[in-house]
Amino acid sequence: MYLVGIMLAAGRKRGIKEESLIQIAFANEQVNASCKATFPYTKEYTHFKVSYYRIDSKGEEITMIKRDISETIPQGMMNQTTRKIYKLPIQPDKHNSVTGTYYCKAEWQNSEASNGNGTFILFRGKSLRASQGFVQQW
Repeated sequence: MYLVGIMLAAGRKRGIKEESLIQIAFANEQVNASCKATFPYTKEYTHFKVSYYRIDSKGEEITMIKRDISETIPQGMMNQTTRKIYKLPIQPDKHNSVTGTYYCKAEWQNSEASNGNGTFILFRGKSLRASQGFVQQW
């Protein structure tokens, strides 16, 4: 794994990255994509949106799922940096998902955004069979 999208905001780190580089699913299976967000426990960074999207053949961003996040600042943690994992389900039957790279994005209330480098998701038909060993190599 690699760290992406980390920025300094008034001396505080914030960013987003994907938890997996590659995922494989049947064409009708839900994929549970995970984004790891890094942000400071401050009022301006504890309310944000996390989404997964892909880029279509025209270069346009197609959002698969977007979720509003609101974190409570634990006592004694103000201005401390935290890392949280958010799971977002990508459902092929609802999102017309195709094999390709999907990206995680965090958008904070102050219009700042951070994008991950992407997770390659292979959607395959049930008629295709992979040996157990092949799947484990991924």
